[in-house]
Amino acid sequence: MDKKETILDVIIIGGGFSGLTAGYYAKQAGLNFKILEASDRIGGVLESEKIDGYLIEKSANTLLYSPSVQKMVKELGLEERVIFSEKIAKNRFIWKDDKLHSVPLTPQKILFSPLLGWQHKARLLYGLFCQSPVRSEQTIEQFFTHYFGQYFSQTFADAMISGIWAGDISKLSMDACFSDFKQKTLQHKSLFKTLSNQGKNNAPIFSFVNGVSEFVQALEKNCLQNIETKQKVIEITHQKYFTVQTQECTYHSQKIIFCAPIEQLPSLMSSCIAAEKHPKLVQLCESIPYAPLHLVYTAFSPEAIDLKKLEGFGFLIPQNQHRRILGAIFSSSIFQNRAPNNEVLITTFIGGEHFREVNKLSKTQIYDIVNQELREILKITQEPIWQHHIGWQKAVPQYHMGHQQRIKQIIDLIDCPNFLLNANWHDGTALPKIIKKSSVLFSK
Repeated sequence: MDKKETILDVIIIGGGFSGLTAGYYAKQAGLNFKILEASDRIGGVLESEKIDGYLIEKSANTLLYSPSVQKMVKELGLEERVIFSEKIAKNRFIWKDDKLHSVPLTPQKILFSPLLGWQHKARLLYGLFCQSPVRSEQTIEQFFTHYFGQYFSQTFADAMISGIWAGDISKLSMDACFSDFKQKTLQHKSLFKTLSNQGKNNAPIFSFVNGVSEFVQALEKNCLQNIETKQKVIEITHQKYFTVQTQECTYHSQKIIFCAPIEQLPSLMSSCIAAEKHPKLVQLCESIPYAPLHLVYTAFSPEAIDLKKLEGFGFLIPQNQHRRILGAIFSSSIFQNRAPNNEVLITTFIGGEHFREVNKLSKTQIYDIVNQELREILKITQEPIWQHHIGWQKAVPQYHMGHQQRIKQIIDLIDCPNFLLNANWHDGTALPKIIKKSSVLFSK
């Protein structure tokens, strides 16, 4: 039986959040498009699930209500489903020297924080107002050490990056991971001015009544007639237009938005580039590593913990504290409906660039590590009453030094202006950044 042939304006490969947002803007532009997803579900890793009365998030636990997100939420009719975090979620903690310390978020709190000695505070003030920016590419460690010194870098910056990238600050590129921030620092010629402008645009933390899956479901509904699941792409060819082959269909289009994992790129594009260039494309794609990340959801009776310790978003742990978990968020403190019967729900993160061996551990071994370290950090007096685990062997793409140059080389090898990248390994993993990237894909 002959394959069905379809002529389109745009083909979007991959039905994760990047693909769905690309589809959202393709529909707004009035384009004839298809989202091709290899699996039987849409949304990728962005998923919420209610298990035994506990609402868990399998990747992003919260969202930022930035202007671009707010606009999309309104247009999708989700405003009444939005829930904002509790006020105590503004409190953040760092585990250092066997104690939880409140992260100082204002100049006044910085001056009186026990985390910083006077020499560190003086170095911080010098960096804010007097230190000149560096134009060359830097690691995140180099950037923060340049401005604030090694102590600040290895305490605050390291903990922050554990929470965002699960990465190693001595390898991650500041220019790639925080490209907008780096450029604004160069533009303002002052870190203080950059931070002041950033502070004016702080977006509140939010989610939805039934978790972030509501966002995915609304995007899926918006593009429902344009989504094809169980459509694994086998080959892409290009002459006057693109031809995309799946097992069941043949699609033709003028433009492709590639939103799939990077390991799929070399084989799918092998017919579109010269044979002698293909090994280089393989090498470049393999040079972008992913860090593993495992999430452990643990519930306790409210009598098991001093609840005052949970009056915040959660805590992060710098690598120099030699713990195996990266940190934890207090899920039931951030949003009210995450656990039944006033129980405490904590989501713990373990793995990352510094603990790749986590993929070799059994679920029982991971539980043992998490329970021991939570017990020691939060002084928990009882055993968990419920526990659940999800492991991502390849969770977070690592933007190591030279990442932007590698992406440019990939684009140059493909050498086709109508083949666009919109994946989390390309230029940003945060959901507001993905929405922003998707919004300009079809601008004239």
